[in-house]
Amino acid sequence: MELAVLVMSCDAFADVWQPFFTLFRRYWADCPFPCYICTDTIPVSEKGFVSLTPGKNYTWSFRLRYALQQIPQRYVLFLQDDFFLLKAADNQRLLQYLEIIQKEQAGLLRVFPTPPPDVAFKSYQDIGLVNLNAPYRVSCQAAIWDKEVLLQIIDETETIWQFEIEGSKRSNAIAKPFLSVYEDENGTPLEYGNYAFTYFCTAVLKGKWMRGAVTLCKKEGISLNLSKRKVETLWEEKRRWLYEKTPVFLQKYIWFLLFRVLK
Repeated sequence: MELAVLVMSCDAFADVWQPFFTLFRRYWADCPFPCYICTDTIPVSEKGFVSLTPGKNYTWSFRLRYALQQIPQRYVLFLQDDFFLLKAADNQRLLQYLEIIQKEQAGLLRVFPTPPPDVAFKSYQDIGLVNLNAPYRVSCQAAIWDKEVLLQIIDETETIWQFEIEGSKRSNAIAKPFLSVYEDENGTPLEYGNYAFTYFCTAVLKGKWMRGAVTLCKKEGISLNLSKRKVETLWEEKRRWLYEKTPVFLQKYIWFLLFRVLK
């Protein structure tokens, strides 16, 4: 098998592992790929997963490079520990995407459109091309990566947020195409879409449980340790929703109003 699953985590998110793995087992019990999870120092005892622990006080990007170097497969499905599965993962489609990334010699193929592609790519119906200089051309959402391309983009000094911004710039020097699936045509929210890996995006934001994630876990019969981290307030949820619905060219003004003035 040329594809492995890599889940990036850290010791501080140990309280997130139980709901993540509960939903992973529930909706992807037939995962055919070797699976790895990278933390800091706390090993994860989860059947079917190899635990990688590079050590404490390393940057997120250093740990990502370390993890990739331990994985023999050429391609990795990159996930994070707060990607809570919402429905059954589609192994057949994931294998089809793997074939496409190999055939087209692509650097990555995002399997969840965050963000979606910019233009059509060849004759593919559900996959498009992410343009050079596109915002978040490199994003830390679910994607199949050519491991060698991902290693080229990593700067070991960076946080996950710096990696997305600066890594997107560095990716422009890579000749391989960057691909992504399209959003569902019916315009439904992402969490209700029909993707090969459909997940709640994302369960934790700025160290707090998102309210929607708490509702999801309650629905799924999963108990969260709410003493470990707080839940975002209703105002924080509405403020974030307003910002996300704002056209990109106005977002910096809306951000200043909502996050600096109307705290």
